[in-house]
This record gives sequence, structure tokens and C-alpha cells, in this order.
Amino acid sequence: VAYPHVQSVKGAAESFEARILSEDYTHEVFFKIELPEENVVPLKSVLADLTRGEARIEPCLEGR
Repeated sequence: VAYPHVQSVKGAAESFEARILSEDYTHEVFFKIELPEENVVPLKSVLADLTRGEARIEPCLEGR
């Protein structure tokens, strides 16, 4: 996400019981999070609204 969205994204993630595993600050900010499966779709919706569709959630399997 873009830097202006960082705090909003963190707050939204925490409200959906997500745990931020890592943060990578480059030209954008990338978060690796862990959250309950039932919260993926609701969090995607909230993040889309907060970031005007900029934020994405993609599955990440450990060890890959």
C-alpha cells in the first residue's frame, strides 16, 4: 500500500484479529499477516474501501 494508508491498514488488520508478521517498506509498504480464514473476505472489503482498491490480500503459504 502507499505510505499514507499504513496506519489505516494496520488498524483494520488488527480489528479483524490479524497478526502482522512482517512489514517491508520500499516504494510501497508490504505486510505479511496471519488472520483467521473467516476474516479474509471481510478484511479485503474494508481494505478496498480504505485504500480505494489499492490494497490486496494474497495467500502466502509458508515454505514457498
